[in-house]
This record gives sequence, structure tokens and C-alpha cells, in this order.
Amino acid sequence: MSNSEQNSMKVVGPDTIIGEWNDYADEYVLLLRSLDTFTNNKYEYVVVANGVGEYFNDVIGIHGVIDLRDFLDTPAGLRYLDSWARDLGYDDFDDYVLSENGLPPEARDEAHGVIRKEDGSIDKVNSSAYLYSLESLAAMLATHFFACVDNDYPLRMTPEEAAEWVRGLTGQNYEF
Repeated sequence: MSNSEQNSMKVVGPDTIIGEWNDYADEYVLLLRSLDTFTNNKYEYVVVANGVGEYFNDVIGIHGVIDLRDFLDTPAGLRYLDSWARDLGYDDFDDYVLSENGLPPEARDEAHGVIRKEDGSIDKVNSSAYLYSLESLAAMLATHFFACVDNDYPLRMTPEEAAEWVRGLTGQNYEF
């Protein structure tokens, strides 16, 4: 798979700028762009990969929108993130975030930028060590959604159809 074009930012309204498409994968195509660079909550994604098994000759893909508020601002979304992090070997999403920032469990205290609430949970707003990229989180979720499709892919295409589909959605050229 190769890429040969880039999109530029596009102004949609006075408070909305749609971001550029960025590629987040090496072995398949994962294109992602912010649909509102001011709030950075919503991301459009396109995931495309060469098929496997009985779909070996096909290219498979999904396209959608992720609103990160669904995951970061709701109990169900937070449970989903915790479950995803446990699948990767972390205790929960907080453990994932702090580990990715280089903080081992023994250093998760106020001296290292982790503020605790009275109930012992992390004060995510006031903890300087609790940082993560929203765009990276959206890319991770899109990849996870693609992996969860379980061989019942919504779109199975020829390589030529896939290239045209990606070009139509993103303006970028890929070969499959």
C-alpha cells in the first residue's frame, strides 16, 4: 500500500476546521482526521486492509466517525476503555495512560504529577501526568473497531475498487 497525496485543512464554519488526513498504520491503511480541530472530539476514520483467509483476494474496509465524548464522558465508554486496556495487559485505562507516559505504579503520586481525589481515583483534570493524545486514542479505537468486525466486513472490494473508494473519501491515492 502506498500513499501519494495529502489533503489540506478545510474551514467549515466560524468555529470548525476539519483537519488533514493522517495515516496511522504500516501494515494496513488507517486514515484519520479531526472533524473539529477546536474541540478535537470527533474523528473520521477509514481503515482498509488486504483480506485474509477466504477473503484473501479481497480488500476489506470500514469508514465511520468516532465521538470521543462517547468514551471519555460516559460510564459505558470508560468501561469500554478499561476493557480494551485490560486486553493489552494493563489494569485499566488510567494504568495505560500513566504507563504510556512513563510512570511506573510506584511513581503515581502527587510528586510525579498524579493528583488523587478523596475516593482514591485520579483527578484527571488536575493531574499533569495524565496526558494522552486524543488523535492517538481515536486511531486506537478505529483499529479496535476494525479488529472486532470478526470477518463480517461491511465492505469487501477488489484492489481497484478499494483504491477508488479511499481516493473518493480522502483524496489520497493508495495501491492495494
